Amino acid sequence: MCGIVCAFNLKQPSEKLRPQLLAMSKNIRHRGPDWSGIFNNAKSIMTHERLAIVDPTSGKQPLFSEDKNLVLAANGEIYNHIELRKQFEGSYNFQTKSDCEVIISLYQKKGPSFLNELNGIFGFALYDVEKDEYFVARDHMGIIPLYMGWDENGTFYVASELKALEGVCTKIKLFPPGHYLHSSNGERIEKWVLRKAFEDVLPECVAWRQKEQFSDVVGYSWIDNLKEMVEKEVSDEQLAKAHYKFPIQPPTSKEEFYYRSIFTEHFPSDTVAWSLPQEPSVACSSKIALAWDESFKNMNDPSGRAIANVHDDAY
Repeated sequence: MCGIVCAFNLKQPSEKLRPQLLAMSKNIRHRGPDWSGIFNNAKSIMTHERLAIVDPTSGKQPLFSEDKNLVLAANGEIYNHIELRKQFEGSYNFQTKSDCEVIISLYQKKGPSFLNELNGIFGFALYDVEKDEYFVARDHMGIIPLYMGWDENGTFYVASELKALEGVCTKIKLFPPGHYLHSSNGERIEKWVLRKAFEDVLPECVAWRQKEQFSDVVGYSWIDNLKEMVEKEVSDEQLAKAHYKFPIQPPTSKEEFYYRSIFTEHFPSDTVAWSLPQEPSVACSSKIALAWDESFKNMNDPSGRAIANVHDDAY
């Protein structure tokens, strides 16, 4: 586990924002107590808090290409990095033995398409100094956390945790799993493409399993246990008055009310409240997707556990 905090499209002088980025990064130092690193120029600032696992002696970050043009701040682990390095024998001079450095060589050679080759978990930001372009990506299942935000001046941030952005950003959003963002075109890649990329190396039941099953490590009873528990903890009156307690993105079910209460204890600001996804959902779908089917329009069950013809084991 490591942590990153990066700022791009700087709307204030870099020398003014640098101390702020260091303070933001300090808020997530628990993620990486072994090393604190920073890169900055006139147009970007990238910090990294490192937990040294692979290449503890020379893998400190941010990482650089040999010519110092590409800069990488990454959190995660690339499982197949040794195999990926083989294609660069004689053509790329690796600066470290870090598993994440292969991201730099792949991007330099292939651009964003290299994500299909990665077998691992990751959330990273890569910066091209010469072109003043940034590339941000998160692993296809969203195992590694990543958030993005904008301050009141319009500077763009990415960070491993909400607490790094709270108090600085006036708008915060979850960086979606299985997506990337390139500053030159804003293009993103959805889960379907990555599922296709991995369908030959993963069992079908894993690569194409229903979305809600990604977190079903304890079996299908988790949603039933949650519903039973919140019935005791949240009254009908509390739910009916939820919009008074939570005027921003008010919860619409007892489950939402319960975990929103826990969340607010840690993140009480309105800015963070606006970052919460809050809309009707079936099996992790969006409200737009529900509009496609008349029978789904008035449903709201994020797990999808109880919805016939959606979940394999509906009841």
